[in-house]
Amino acid sequence: MKRIFSKIFVTAWCMTAGLAAFADPIAIAEGEFTASATLVDFDAIGNGQSINDQFATSNVVFSGALFGLRNPGDTSLFDGSTIASNWIYWPGTGNQGLAWEATFGTLITSIGFLAETNRADSVTIEAFAGAASLGFLNFANPNGVTPDFLGLSDASGFNRIVVTTDNNHNGFFAMDDFRFGGSVSGVTGSGPGTPVAVPEPASFLLVAVGLLGLGFRRRSSHAHGAGVGVRTAP
Repeated sequence: MKRIFSKIFVTAWCMTAGLAAFADPIAIAEGEFTASATLVDFDAIGNGQSINDQFATSNVVFSGALFGLRNPGDTSLFDGSTIASNWIYWPGTGNQGLAWEATFGTLITSIGFLAETNRADSVTIEAFAGAASLGFLNFANPNGVTPDFLGLSDASGFNRIVVTTDNNHNGFFAMDDFRFGGSVSGVTGSGPGTPVAVPEPASFLLVAVGLLGLGFRRRSSHAHGAGVGVRTAP
């Protein structure tokens, strides 16, 4: 019996470990996006305008510290057009916040964007499926001048990201060419901002242990039944 329970434990642990590894986000390069990925370039956003539901028809809604920015000193590092930033030069007093979110109407598997920060201010991207965090990646800007591509992928699918900028220098963040793509077969949301319920590793563990337990019980019942009515001769 100890051997059977050991097998149950090891099998359940392996299933959970595999699922946990499957859920960890990984960094991806710009070239890993296909032509079918959705691209948001922010050109229609006014200087200092809050970026929120303007791209809902493209399956994404933004919230938090994200505004249109047309300051030449910053846009020249991109393509010269409007970029998205957590900074307002006027009528604000500079940094308006360090975090923003993007919520998608369906589960996607990859996001990415060109980002500019100061050298001391790294960027963290955390992916969520509904309320469950799938993990996060931290990106550093090695020179603080050239925009870098920040990309994240998770094959299990996510419908929200939270992006946070460190404030070691001044917390400045700017981005352009926000893109996302991929899908999870058979699982969709009902619109931007709608959490999507997906099984968590702990849930899979409970199911796995339950199934293994049923198998053990059935095996024990058969073994017990086979011994009923069998007696040795006196």
